[in-house]
Order: sequence, then structure tokens, then C-alpha cells
Amino acid sequence: MPLRKYYTTLRAQKRPLRFIVGRLLKLSHLSSLFWIRKGKFKMKFFPSSVSFSLWLDPECYSFDESFFEEYLKHNDNVIDVGSNVGHLTLKAASILENTGNILSIEPNPKVFFFLQKNISYNNYFNIKAYNFALGDVESSITFQTEKADNTSHVSELEKNGITLKQLKLDDIVNKQFNSIALLKIDVEGYEKFVIKGSKKTLEKTKVILFESYENNFARFNYSLKEIFDYLIAVDFKIYKFIGKREIIQIDSNYLSNECENLLAIKDIDEFFERTNYSINKNIGS
Repeated sequence: MPLRKYYTTLRAQKRPLRFIVGRLLKLSHLSSLFWIRKGKFKMKFFPSSVSFSLWLDPECYSFDESFFEEYLKHNDNVIDVGSNVGHLTLKAASILENTGNILSIEPNPKVFFFLQKNISYNNYFNIKAYNFALGDVESSITFQTEKADNTSHVSELEKNGITLKQLKLDDIVNKQFNSIALLKIDVEGYEKFVIKGSKKTLEKTKVILFESYENNFARFNYSLKEIFDYLIAVDFKIYKFIGKREIIQIDSNYLSNECENLLAIKDIDEFFERTNYSINKNIGS
């Protein structure tokens, strides 16, 4: 990183000294000697982007974690697609407390190794972890591994990246679950294809939490409207967060010009029974 850019980055940090120490630990391969403690679970400070962010600020994913805390209940079944090093997989496990089941899916082999290790460090026995990509067909795909590994993604450039096996989520879930409380998807623009390969799974799913960003969707020449139309056709309605515990329904014209998480909910009344969320009807979508 050029000195001027590094200086600008450093000035933007709330904890600049910890930022410098964290970068040095990653570069020296000593970071894995340190722990990140998150309430009822712990993780290693592995040399990965998400691990670094959590080490720098353990509350950096607090919004997603608070949603898990609010929504998930004992005996729920959860699927975490694009689980990275497992911070949300383990958050779900800490809430379920060895009730219910969690499927954790991460395609990047290096990051999957970190995920497996993090799972092994905690006393949760209801997590199954899988190392492959998900899409709408069973095939081999090219996966672009980025330096910032939380932005690694499926790529159409065959000469770059690594070759991975791709399956459909339906093939994994099959008859494992009768009901899925939460399906979380974060796959850097490949969301449409994961959803299209989940037709039978969606029939059993109550809520989907998925990343939405037009710049990522553009890699694969589609927009949020295609995801919107597909989910509406299988009885979901789409909502966005507008506050810590407030959501608003959006329509098919909505665009995610910034990276955000959206909710697809099948039964809004049941959702409100499970949570303290409310819906804002006064703001236009």
C-alpha cells in the first residue's frame, strides 16, 4: 500500500495503534496466537479480512448479530451460505445452544480451513460445514480469490482464480429439514444463482437474510429486480432495515446502490411474533 494511502487509511481508524499491531501480526503470521472473544464463543485471529476486522473491533458486525439474537430461537434450523470464518455461524450456535441445526457453507478453501478451526474451538455439536460453491446447476466454476478474502467471488474469467465444485442448495438440504427458520446468503453478487438453486429449500424457509449490492450483481449482468421477482413468485415479500428494529417493505423498483442486507419474509405476522421489530408504513420505498 502506498505510504500516502496507508496514512489516509490509518487516520480513518478509531483505534490506529491496534490497527498497526493487527497488520504487523498478520504480516508476521503471528496473528493466530491471539483470540477474538465474542460472548459465548471465541475465534482465532486468523490472517483473513473478517478476522482482522473482528480483532480490530469485535462489534463491527453487531447489526447482523443483533438480528440473529432477536430472531433466532431454540430448535431453529439455520443455513449460512458464505459463512467466511464463521462469526455468524457461531453466533447462531451460541443462540441455539446445541438445539436445532446449522449448515455452514464456505467455498474458499483457505477460509474454510479457518472456519473449521473456529468451529472446533467451541462446544457446539449442531454445525455441519461444507466446502464448495452454491449455484443453480451442479458444475465446476472458477472462484476468484481476492487479497481481501471477504470479497472473493465466483468469476467468469477461467484463467484467473481456482476451480471449485458447485452444487445446488437443494441437493444439500434435501430431506434434512422440514422447516428452516433462517437462510442467510452473502456470496458477493452470486445471490441470484444460489436462490435459483434453492427452489425446494425456499418452500421450507421462513426468512432469508441476503446481501444486496448492484455493483456486485453487475458482475453477472442482472439486478435486484430478478431476485425480487423470483422470491415474490414463491410467496416472499422483501423488506429493508431502516433502524435497529424497524423494517419497511420495498417494491421491485428498489435498487441497492450501497451494499446492504435485505430481508425476504414469508409470513410477516409470524416474524413479528418472534421479534420486537416493527414495520414503518410512512416512508416511501
